[in-house]
Amino acid sequence: MPEFDVAINHATVVLPGGPVQANLGIRLERIASIASEPVEARETLDAQGKIVLPGGIDPHVHFRMYQGPMVTSDDYATGSRSAACGGVTTYIDFAVQPSGGSALEAVQDRLSEAQRDSSIDFAFHAALTTATDATLADIEPIVALGVRSFKFFLTYRAFGFYTDLGFLLEAMREIARLGGVALIHAENDEILEHLKARYLAEGRIGMRSLALQRPDYAEEIAVASTATLARETGCNTAVVHLSSARGLAAAVHARTNGAPYWVETCPQYLLLSQTQLDGADGGLYTFTPTMKEPADADAIWSGIQNGDVTYAGSDHSPFDRLVKLGATRFDMVYPGIPGTETLLPLLFSEGVNSSRLSLERFASLTSGNAARLFQLRHKGAIQLGYDADLVVFDPGKEVILSPAVLHSRCDYTPYDGRYLRGYPVATLSRGEVVMRDGEFTGRAGRGRLVERVGSVAPRELKPVVA
Repeated sequence: MPEFDVAINHATVVLPGGPVQANLGIRLERIASIASEPVEARETLDAQGKIVLPGGIDPHVHFRMYQGPMVTSDDYATGSRSAACGGVTTYIDFAVQPSGGSALEAVQDRLSEAQRDSSIDFAFHAALTTATDATLADIEPIVALGVRSFKFFLTYRAFGFYTDLGFLLEAMREIARLGGVALIHAENDEILEHLKARYLAEGRIGMRSLALQRPDYAEEIAVASTATLARETGCNTAVVHLSSARGLAAAVHARTNGAPYWVETCPQYLLLSQTQLDGADGGLYTFTPTMKEPADADAIWSGIQNGDVTYAGSDHSPFDRLVKLGATRFDMVYPGIPGTETLLPLLFSEGVNSSRLSLERFASLTSGNAARLFQLRHKGAIQLGYDADLVVFDPGKEVILSPAVLHSRCDYTPYDGRYLRGYPVATLSRGEVVMRDGEFTGRAGRGRLVERVGSVAPRELKPVVA
């Protein structure tokens, strides 16, 4: 009988120290052998000419999330399917506290839903929206459930999500005490609301005004204020979906001055343009924060290359075409785009194959750093004893993106027609092949809640830059 359950032979394997020619043996869902010679197993994948990377970790998705009366297009079955087909093996979704409701109950409900329907492993962030002592008291029992990261919004007062800095200070103190992580949607609400009223009064209601209403300095203000709280509380903190050069500079300045402050960005801030908001289909390109100017994209690419940007997420928040195009004013749009399936392919094609990123940096950006920051046990690296979460890339595979080649329930992609070189051809979740040659082979309900243990020292998050 073969020693291993699954083997991947003749591959370029991206280890923490860099790529090597190697052969992987998988047993009981874990990486059991990294060998110089091919290994035998009950199931064998020949990866000649292919690159094997740690499975992607998408730490920013919104499956079956309500915005008012509308709900995002993907649930846990279709969203996890889409993620797996793009090389993602673990995602982190959000359990949003209903305004005035229980944060703990929101987490419990979302855990049950994901455990029933997800085909890959998952974790959660708790989004705290109600500034009360009861919410603060919920933080410790939420951590006991295995949810160790907490999101706060510095905008969306009208939706009941807004967090004032006083409540945020107390929450960050508690999160730091428990070894958790705070996440920040960093846009200053006062600036956004002021500019929204101004543009509406002037009759400037088109989708471009969504971008004008959300300037880079609104992000800069929010990053600077929350980074100050991170410094004062010692709470590991990350700004999510960072979109601007000014926001990045504020984060880097804060980290230089002692704040444990980290940065997430998304492909849309690197690859999409504000000019796309001007067309008849401009609503398809609406998300918040919005994309900024080309110089901002250049600055974020530089931050990815030099390690100032810690990790990448997709902010997958899809609504179908009719929903997106139904808004007649910029302030009525349902913000969000599909993205979890294209997260790794876009960054590989535009990063690795365009010589912006080394394979090591790609691995840390799309897997390793998120695993460390969010304390995902046995995830984020190809090493002995870790979960066999792997993605096999064909660096020469050419794909033109369209809804027809993707697996989300959403009926469009903002990258429709984009040419990519380099694409996943197999995804393994704990040693099980859940995607092969573009076909989903997993099953709903096999995903597990990832164990999250310990706390992370800031020095552990220094990314590989090569």
